[in-house]
Amino acid sequence: MLWRPPIIAQTSERLDGNHTTYLPLLKAPIPLVTLYTNAFVNPLFVTHVGDGRLFVVQKEGIIYILHPNGQTSVFLDIRDRVLNEGEQGLYSIVFDPGYATNGFFYVSYNGERYLDEEWFNVSRFRATNQVADPASECHIFGLPMDYDIHNGGGMGIHPFDGYLYVGIGDDRGLLAAQEDTTYKGKLVRLNINALSPTICQSAQTQIFAKGLRNPWRFDFDPVTGDMYIGDVGDANWEEVNFIPNGMIGMNFGWPCMDGPTYIGFPIQTQCEEVGTGDLPLYYYAHHPRCAIIGGHVLRRPGYPDPQFLFGDSCTRELFLLTNTGGIPAVQLLGTLIGNGYILSSFGKDYAGNLYAMDFPNNIYRLNIP
Repeated sequence: MLWRPPIIAQTSERLDGNHTTYLPLLKAPIPLVTLYTNAFVNPLFVTHVGDGRLFVVQKEGIIYILHPNGQTSVFLDIRDRVLNEGEQGLYSIVFDPGYATNGFFYVSYNGERYLDEEWFNVSRFRATNQVADPASECHIFGLPMDYDIHNGGGMGIHPFDGYLYVGIGDDRGLLAAQEDTTYKGKLVRLNINALSPTICQSAQTQIFAKGLRNPWRFDFDPVTGDMYIGDVGDANWEEVNFIPNGMIGMNFGWPCMDGPTYIGFPIQTQCEEVGTGDLPLYYYAHHPRCAIIGGHVLRRPGYPDPQFLFGDSCTRELFLLTNTGGIPAVQLLGTLIGNGYILSSFGKDYAGNLYAMDFPNNIYRLNIP
């Protein structure tokens, strides 16, 4: 494993957006410590299972374990069934709450199913002795996709209800995000609690929210259960969408709404039925930035309000949103520097340490003061 000295983040101008009370910008740079470099290729997610191991998801279809001693091992290799074109790939891994006893975990990825159709899949696998069995795959949810972009891929298990939530992009479909006959452009929840441990079956699925363009990453407030979604925008705005705990049926308006703007696209009469939709908690200008990357909801000692870590893929800036009674305050933490070029995701270990990933191979450990 190759270690390097700390990399310093650069501060930048304040983020333009909706009516926001800004926290003061930091006067000193934030050190972003490189955990490792050149060890993984196109990392898309980092997580843990309650101990010192880090699980690193690579886009082409491999999940590695980074052990506390610095050694790596393959946890799951499904490159033989993962499509890796454009934005396609192996997106996320989530461990079942009973993983310690049942060995179950869930992954989302693009793959070919049913006469070479390209599908977005959510599958359950089983692991024993720190190694997953690729042959144990059970498809619990899926739908065909027409394009290799806007597929979504974020997943998370709600801290209260135990359901598996999945973010699905609009697949560049015109009004797909508004149509109740498809899961595209939606946040869906799967009842994994009702799945048989021995029989492979599809999960009971419910549309939880709609009107999303590409909900790439989201997270839950561990105290309240509220959800924060980084929804990748179009030509004008990038969005942080907020769902209070238990609120089912919110409509964030895409493609009739882009951020706070009613655009009435592409079919005016259908968009009029949507109205203004549910406005984002926060939004910022698309240019010169390009795509919001949702991170984690933080509950830190000394801070009474939840804070949502997020960034922008192209500028590689990192931000912290503090939600005080529905009023967002956004602080620019800094900008990743180095040889990376696209911020891809965030991650967390069992001790609460935070990580940021960028292509082609960097994973940084973050030190938020």
